[in-house]
Amino acid sequence: MGTESLDVQALLNELNGCPSWDGMPVGTLLGHIHLHIGYLEPAVDFYRNILGLNLMASLADSAAFLSADAYHHHVGINTWHGKGAQSPRMDATDMRYFTIELPNEASRLELLECLDRFGIEPVPHDDGFLIADRSHNKILIR
Repeated sequence: MGTESLDVQALLNELNGCPSWDGMPVGTLLGHIHLHIGYLEPAVDFYRNILGLNLMASLADSAAFLSADAYHHHVGINTWHGKGAQSPRMDATDMRYFTIELPNEASRLELLECLDRFGIEPVPHDDGFLIADRSHNKILIR
């Protein structure tokens, strides 16, 4: 894991005048994702009790690592920007959403039932439906 500072100017130079990035190439698979959340406990509750991930490890009250199928972690969540830190403004550059692919139709129906029990309204999307975690990180479920 690198510890050197990000060369922001070099990164911006890669844009070559392009105002935005429109996503990773089709077929790209991401091994895991790390998300900023405002508070650890409600986020762990969401990813465990609603999405059905398993808690693999936690770092005191600042980070947790969750997965499916006993992998070390698919989702890392942390409060390293500060507990209770606000979500980005609507006009801020940020991640639109990340995708979770369910293995089958039965899993999709089970998740929809769970969302209904917790009062979470999925938003239809061309590729499935969108939900948001307790810190407003958007998730495309397909």
